[in-house]
Amino acid sequence: MEIVDRFGSARPFSRELAGMCAHEGRLCRAEAAEVPVEHAIEVYVDGVVSMRAVCTPDSIVDLVVGRLFTEGAIEGVDDIARIEVDACGACVTVATSRAIALPEGIDVVGTCFAGRLHGRASQETLGAVKPIPWSQDDIFALARRFAQDSPGHKRTFGLHSCYLACGADVLFSCEDLGRHNAFDKTVGRALREGVDLAETTVFTSGRVPVDMLSKAVRARIPIMVSKAVPTDAALALARSCDLTLICSAHPDAMKVFCDPTRSEHIRVAV
Repeated sequence: MEIVDRFGSARPFSRELAGMCAHEGRLCRAEAAEVPVEHAIEVYVDGVVSMRAVCTPDSIVDLVVGRLFTEGAIEGVDDIARIEVDACGACVTVATSRAIALPEGIDVVGTCFAGRLHGRASQETLGAVKPIPWSQDDIFALARRFAQDSPGHKRTFGLHSCYLACGADVLFSCEDLGRHNAFDKTVGRALREGVDLAETTVFTSGRVPVDMLSKAVRARIPIMVSKAVPTDAALALARSCDLTLICSAHPDAMKVFCDPTRSEHIRVAV
């Protein structure tokens, strides 16, 4: 895959803006606030507008590669011959190495392709992932690190975070305005670096609806952990696809919603 990135990733994801701070019973006072930077991209695949997304102005190549992969449009980076980001970072062109089937519709909010958003995911048959053993101690170690916060969220309180880990070791992390974008950036980077996703755990800051869990299944990620909660549809999909789903994950507690491995490394009260 040839990459031509004229925009790069050395762009601030936040900026300081003037504001007023008010407290009950006190006078307002001037106080600057750091807010996330909003950036829009339009993606052309083989000359056709195929995606629009609102994101932070970083890791755009990873976002597009990850989005195409987790939406099932490509099977891997070998399906992309060339990807180019213009100097403004607004236009991304993708040339494929083989004919691919794109999900229908254009995504204008940066979550998923509109065809999936309007019911395609519910009609799609997703194969099972291959479960891998996991450790309760590893999940708590990741939760402790996650609780220390990611740089962008710590500064703005307005970004989602996503970690990709192997056991308790974080391989890398990404942030974005949307939890789907952060997830796709993480997966895209993993693909470009040749990481075997079938041996990893993904840890996200956002809630896990069925479209988010579908992304993990398509990526063949066997373990998904979230600081937030799943939906009933996501839990049903996790059980049908043998994906380990752990939510409400904090340094001192977590909820195991689905564990197809019935891991021997988790301590259960009797």
